[in-house]
Amino acid sequence: MTTATEYAHASFSIDEQGIGTLCIKNAGTLNILGTPVVTSLLDAFSDLNNNQNLRVLILRGEADKAYIAGADIKEMATFDKDQAVTFIDLLRQLCEAVRLLPVPVIARIPGWCLGGGLELALACDLRICAATANLGMPEVKVGIPSIIHAALLPRLIGGARASWLLLTG
Repeated sequence: MTTATEYAHASFSIDEQGIGTLCIKNAGTLNILGTPVVTSLLDAFSDLNNNQNLRVLILRGEADKAYIAGADIKEMATFDKDQAVTFIDLLRQLCEAVRLLPVPVIARIPGWCLGGGLELALACDLRICAATANLGMPEVKVGIPSIIHAALLPRLIGGARASWLLLTG
């Protein structure tokens, strides 16, 4: 028997074997991370920390065009300095919630995985990508450094590949 829980921008289901799926929803075809989406995911991860039936979690987007194609640039364009700091801290909290969940978290990456989406994927224990998946950090092309979990890249893909990705986007 599968059970389900709904959040404003996420849905969680778990089957009888303890395999859970957390699906980002209502975030557009590219599963964009805006403040409401990040907050909803943080709420879900808070609940998941206490789920004794959960053995593994699959983190995915509702649409298959992307896992997560980054943060909401339109929202970010309206931020002042304090709002920007708050938003980046929310993204950091989300990445930490993923990284510290007491069960393995698998990122399901069918398509685009960019910027904040790549940072979130890096926080997962495993990343399963479609052959057509595209990963990148395009924010570095406009001078925005990747500051949350990019430090994990060298260990995961090697120093040279990490440098290439972080310097070219």
